[in-house]
Amino acid sequence: MAITDSLLIRVTLQDVEPAVWRTLNVPNSKDLLSLAVSSFLSFGWDADAPFHFVLPNGGKVVDPTQWSKLSTIEQIDKAPANAWEQNLWLYFESGPLTLVYETEIPWTLELTMDAHATECDADDPIFVAYGAMAGPPEWCGGKEGYRFLCETIADPESPSYSDVVERLYVPFNPTFFSVAFANDRIGVNAKECEQYYCTGDDEE
Repeated sequence: MAITDSLLIRVTLQDVEPAVWRTLNVPNSKDLLSLAVSSFLSFGWDADAPFHFVLPNGGKVVDPTQWSKLSTIEQIDKAPANAWEQNLWLYFESGPLTLVYETEIPWTLELTMDAHATECDADDPIFVAYGAMAGPPEWCGGKEGYRFLCETIADPESPSYSDVVERLYVPFNPTFFSVAFANDRIGVNAKECEQYYCTGDDEE
């Protein structure tokens, strides 16, 4: 059994008030693809849109599907998120990472390393340790769309209320967050989502 350190990585959705955040417990053996997928799933997103990281030194790490479509010249200043033998904590030595989830109106996350936690098995899964607030629906139109959504569902007299509620399908409470539910989503979906980013297909 290989042993590694676990890292506590804080993932915060940018430009949204009140703050929506998660603290992930991440084995240092994981790659940036696993970190991205678990981050998206912890916010309640589908983890199926393109993404990229911006590193503190300005470098860019893209999802494997994007990487495979780049020319040799375009690959010079970029790396795939599933590159071999990554050491996650080294990415954070110079400051936080930016993770951009490239939906129609992109969402931007800031990732900071809060601490080294305990030793763990290198094969242990990523899990959510803490968090606050529901993740916005990924389709809602970025920060302005999310603000409109929250204002509308808080006012049943709004002329847009019925349309917004119908689009949601299920009740949405911006203040509700469940660690257990987030970890269930990661546990059930992470492997399949990582496979999708590597091949463009769901795992059979």
